[in-house]
Amino acid sequence: MIELLRPDWGRFVLLVVVAASSAGIAGCSAGGGGGSGMTIQTCSLACSDTAGSDTQVRCGVTNVTMNQEIRVTFSSEVDEISVTHNSFQLTEIGGRTPAGTFSLDPNDARTVVYRPQVTFDSSGNPSFGLTEGKSYALVLPAHGGSDLGPFIRNRVGTPNTTRLNCTLVAGGLSDPKPGRPRVFVTIDQVAGYDANGEPNAFVFNVPAQGATNVFRGTSLRMAFDDVMNPGTLANPVTNTSSFIRVFVDANGDLSDTGDRVQITGTFEVTIDQANLQSSVIFTPSRSLPSAGAGPIDLRKIVLDLSPQIADIGGLPLINAGVVAFTPEQIALDPLVFSEAFNGSAIEDVQRTGSPWGNGFAAPGIGGGSGRLGDLVVAPGTIVELNTDSEDFSALSSEVFNPTNIIDRPASLEITNGVFEFARLRVESGGLLRFKGTNPARVFVRGEAAIQGLIDVSGTGGLLQDSSALAGGFGGASGPNGGVGGDGGSRPDGAAFTGLFNGLPIGGVPNPLVGPSNVLDPATYLHVNGKAGIGVPFPSTVDPSPTLLGGGSGGLGWPQPTALNPNLHMPQNELDVGGLQPDRLQFCQYIVPAASGGGGSHAIPGAVGEAIIAGNPNTPTTPAPEAPGGG
Repeated sequence: MIELLRPDWGRFVLLVVVAASSAGIAGCSAGGGGGSGMTIQTCSLACSDTAGSDTQVRCGVTNVTMNQEIRVTFSSEVDEISVTHNSFQLTEIGGRTPAGTFSLDPNDARTVVYRPQVTFDSSGNPSFGLTEGKSYALVLPAHGGSDLGPFIRNRVGTPNTTRLNCTLVAGGLSDPKPGRPRVFVTIDQVAGYDANGEPNAFVFNVPAQGATNVFRGTSLRMAFDDVMNPGTLANPVTNTSSFIRVFVDANGDLSDTGDRVQITGTFEVTIDQANLQSSVIFTPSRSLPSAGAGPIDLRKIVLDLSPQIADIGGLPLINAGVVAFTPEQIALDPLVFSEAFNGSAIEDVQRTGSPWGNGFAAPGIGGGSGRLGDLVVAPGTIVELNTDSEDFSALSSEVFNPTNIIDRPASLEITNGVFEFARLRVESGGLLRFKGTNPARVFVRGEAAIQGLIDVSGTGGLLQDSSALAGGFGGASGPNGGVGGDGGSRPDGAAFTGLFNGLPIGGVPNPLVGPSNVLDPATYLHVNGKAGIGVPFPSTVDPSPTLLGGGSGGLGWPQPTALNPNLHMPQNELDVGGLQPDRLQFCQYIVPAASGGGGSHAIPGAVGEAIIAGNPNTPTTPAPEAPGGG
């Protein structure tokens, strides 16, 4: 809440009535007054210093700021009650009368001070009285001319007889008090306790910085020695602040901000334009916490004042930063929690891995700590976890709720592939997928309901056009799995160009691939694909670890075997031995090598698969399938 203080308008006027003597002393008529005349002498807008009765005064200064005060000095002390928006007229040309207050200079009762009033919109944003770029008419009516009044009067009722008429243009803001502002923070301190340990003696308005034994029910009072920009203090609609925050520091170490917890409460702002002061009062929502049992690492209350706090002229706070003090050390009775383990009233069935009942709770069967809380994969949802680096803070709260984490760390990143959940549910139609180089190790302390799928497979190899010269690359592995084998390259068909029986043979050259001897499998080095790289296990010692799980490479086809040495690739266009003839007798084979097999991890990889779509020359005997990794 923001309160704008107005000057003291209260005044008692003592009228002394003296009876007329026989000499005939005249009485005062209504609206008139005795004594000398009242005129304008000076003003803050460079009015004439010698204005007299029946004179119209104009302003030498016509550009004013949106929050600029206007001062007019008269020839005699002013009756403050006579100063109103009708006798001191400031109006937007063609528009409204801006909000403003009137007061008398406390050091000179002849001077009237007008101050544009700071107001706030529904969002708490400040508005500084006058409006940027608007023109205003300033008129002080004068008695004795065409003005009808009312008029500013002196303390014996004599009206002003000097007319002031100016046109002003508003723009920008001015700082009514030069220099950067400073804040003074005070609290209430406990000086004594009664027999029950309740505070019964206090010292009020103690400087907060470094104070000890601060009253648990104190407010934090911030006094600024300037007219502050209220928009940098607090929002008067929500009573919250983005620039002033209050924390409890758990161990009192101000160099470590990681253990601070914000204290909620309300902010009340007061702007005192007359005395060029501002104040903020923070009232906590509940009592301040105890400093602890002590004697070391006592909690502290920390007031954090943003360097963005500024006065009305934009100058920042000179002593922004942290103000810290120690609250009371309140002796608290110990809290005892007991559980007989005879019922399940407070058992968290979904998240417990321990046998519970009959008066005891035993350790579980090793489902991990459950430190990551719950993971829920909803129907139709795909959740992918990386075993190398997974930041759980990036997951939505519907999938992963960090408030369920036990001993929540500063970082929610898992880098070793070990996932310890309190509860895991993969709903029907949901998919939990793992990727990365580390093996996926999932521990669940409580419920593990898998109605959908858990996928640790690798990727399939890219579809390979058999007309390509080089064999295709094997697919990537799943978590810590073997890589799929590469497909074999196309054999060198340089000897199969030209015509055969008048028809083109269709051989495709592929230099240096071979085989150099179609009867020797050892020369099928490039025609056969390479096996995928396996996983080092159980021997992982370089340079010769034991690699398991890699997929087999594709085999060139046909090729001789011990059982059938005549099964080989043709060495010229007349050699059809070992070939399964195609339907047109072109000595062609549309799949020059078999696909590589899949890699494996816990289960064998899939065999390589050749896809032949709608070709009439499909041979009667296909190429052999390369086995998957074991």
